[in-house]
Amino acid sequence: MELYQTEEQQVEAIKSFWRTYGGQILAGVVIGLGGIYGFRYYQDTQVQDAAEAAAAFAQAGDTAQLETFVSEYKDSSYAVIAELKLAKTEIEAGEYDKAAGMLDAVVKSATVSESIKTVARIRLARVNIERGQLDAAITDLQSQWPETVSGEVKALLGDALVLKGDTAAARTAYQEALMSPSLSNAADIQIRLDDLAEPTEAVILPVTE
Repeated sequence: MELYQTEEQQVEAIKSFWRTYGGQILAGVVIGLGGIYGFRYYQDTQVQDAAEAAAAFAQAGDTAQLETFVSEYKDSSYAVIAELKLAKTEIEAGEYDKAAGMLDAVVKSATVSESIKTVARIRLARVNIERGQLDAAITDLQSQWPETVSGEVKALLGDALVLKGDTAAARTAYQEALMSPSLSNAADIQIRLDDLAEPTEAVILPVTE
């Protein structure tokens, strides 16, 4: 930085600087203020949209209303919950193909949290098992999952492998499920594992007089 010897030199330097950069500074201030007020407007709009979505979701009771809600508020977080509810309704009605489509959409959504995706993936695996899409279920259940659901995932994998006819792999899956601290229905899984136990070969003892 230059050192100015007199007050006049300092004043002239400030004037020169302002002539050179004054327009840019004013433009920056205007843009900055516009950004602040624009961001506040965006925030207010977001809050209003979220409130409207929440109110509409609370009023959506039956299947038709939920479908309408998903269509109208597809970008809101409530739309994901609505799709999960719709999928559950379709599962209860035995409409597994429709449920699978809804759950797959949730899994592939770019705006859904990982925890919600995990829930949807587990439900999708169950649906795929129910509708006989065993390869799809097994492929996903053998992929990466959070440790918090590892027991449930291994148990589902065992179920799919049993239906596939691979009892050896199913036993391994059930055993891994039982070793997981996250498993909640260990007693049921133990029963399934026991049902797959290999029969012991009969031992023929020599006949003695």
